[in-house]
Amino acid sequence: MRAPFSNGGGSWLKRAACGLAVGAALLTTAPLNALACTQVWVPNQYTANGDRYVGRSEDYASRHVKIFGIQEPQKNTHYTSDESGFDWTSDKTSYRYTYVRDHPSDWSDRHDAYSEAGINEHGVSCSATLTTNYNEGIKAVDPSTETGIGEYSYAGVILGESKTAREGVELLGRLIDEQGANGRDQITISDTNETWLFCALSGLLFGPLTGGLASGFGSMLFDFTNPLYIAESWITFITKFFIGFLAGLIAHRSGNISLGRDVLGASVGSVTYVALYLLKSFIMKFYIEGQALGAVQTQLVTKGVTSLINAVLAVVVSVLLAKAVRPALRKAGILSE
Repeated sequence: MRAPFSNGGGSWLKRAACGLAVGAALLTTAPLNALACTQVWVPNQYTANGDRYVGRSEDYASRHVKIFGIQEPQKNTHYTSDESGFDWTSDKTSYRYTYVRDHPSDWSDRHDAYSEAGINEHGVSCSATLTTNYNEGIKAVDPSTETGIGEYSYAGVILGESKTAREGVELLGRLIDEQGANGRDQITISDTNETWLFCALSGLLFGPLTGGLASGFGSMLFDFTNPLYIAESWITFITKFFIGFLAGLIAHRSGNISLGRDVLGASVGSVTYVALYLLKSFIMKFYIEGQALGAVQTQLVTKGVTSLINAVLAVVVSVLLAKAVRPALRKAGILSE
């Protein structure tokens, strides 16, 4: 009896199968027109080694030739753009950083174009050039400018000038305040310490039920991006629902929205989430995984401290964003007066 895929009659089937496999692989590498850049952020609590991962795909039209390199420090770097009138000069020596840039042939032989991703000597990383969009209501309130900073310059400026992720955020905000933004983009700035949570914002804006559902469903969808977490997605929905629900319940009580109610609502929602998260972690680690009580307690202390820091940041940022975004949403007809 001849074995399958051996010499003889079965060999053509083997060659055909190999040919189809190679053909399929080549098709997946062929440049195709698309508009579907995707950005990914995986926080450290969801990785086996405790590291966090940030990145993006570039699926815009035919693929550009990319160059990986290292940008050495420069004194008083003059940043300009080939796609807008952005023009800014630093008042210090820049930091050394790695980059992934477009080939100069795409940008009039300029070698500074689109430093899309990299990390600098202080551990600040940036993943930029994810284009987003907005509706006409928001566009009327906050339009793009022809002189603003844009995708061409984001990563180069942030990596070259920022010692921490927070510095990068503050610098980018200041430049946008001064010159505007040339587009509608999503940027990830990270270092070894910074993690941001914004779930409380939906409750402050939309009230308890809508805010809770937005917070719960939005966070639950993240679990569906990884098969390992799909089974826990219902837990994510419940814990994140309570952030938005409690924040909205307190902030919108009696229909009187105020700064004090926003702070109290965001605080109660965030602390409740921390408690639920630690309870879930204890049940999973001690009862389901069978880890020793001492080891579990040590993990909970670490998670508790980190989560409380995140909660404080969430309260501050969500309250400020709620105050800033409410007028625009009301003008666009998304929120009632």
